Amino acid sequence: MTCASRGICLITARNICKEYCDASEKIVIFDNLNFTIHSGETIALMGQSGAGKSTLLHLLGGFDKPESGHIEINSQSISSMSDARLSRFRRQFLGMVFQQYNLIPSLTARDNISFVRRLNGLPAEDEFTRELVHALQLQDRLDHYPSQLSGGEQQRVAIARAIATQPLLILADEPTGNLDEQTAAQVMTMLMRAVALQQSTLLLVTHSPTTASYLDKTWRLEQGQLLC
Repeated sequence: MTCASRGICLITARNICKEYCDASEKIVIFDNLNFTIHSGETIALMGQSGAGKSTLLHLLGGFDKPESGHIEINSQSISSMSDARLSRFRRQFLGMVFQQYNLIPSLTARDNISFVRRLNGLPAEDEFTRELVHALQLQDRLDHYPSQLSGGEQQRVAIARAIATQPLLILADEPTGNLDEQTAAQVMTMLMRAVALQQSTLLLVTHSPTTASYLDKTWRLEQGQLLC
């Protein structure tokens, strides 16, 4: 099945095949997977454990490569990029949020947020980052270190860091998986507010129907194919 919608095409995946070898057994994750994602879409990706949700994010982020097929993001083929070019591409175009917060413990929240901006040659702060900090309600926590923040606050810092460079695409892998129900709801509300501020495209992996309900669409991975 090909998943598509109207609008400016941001991601095109064609005939993606991905497999792993477990001892002597070959495990097929994707077999000729096809889909498109358009600018500004917010999509929840669901499916059973082992269905390939995280694998798909890794392919889109350039952390893994398919056995065959073609992935194009923002009219650039990531399937054929060198590691150095992929690293530059990720810094410029992608924001990533994971279940683990992955903050740098020796940096304050403010410096964790500005870190990737500095790598891209951007000023540490500007009007956008100030709006982002307020959207995520972090203005009173910027001078605190990760160890001084709650789990929900650390995840909000991680979200701010992912969006601070105004990426075209945000990939999120179970971003509320380590949070209690109330904190998860707060984080999702603020994440969607931040995504709307930037008008980014969001692909978010989750097992939670409640989390998926915050996004515009829900796709399911079943037996190596997307059900849209």
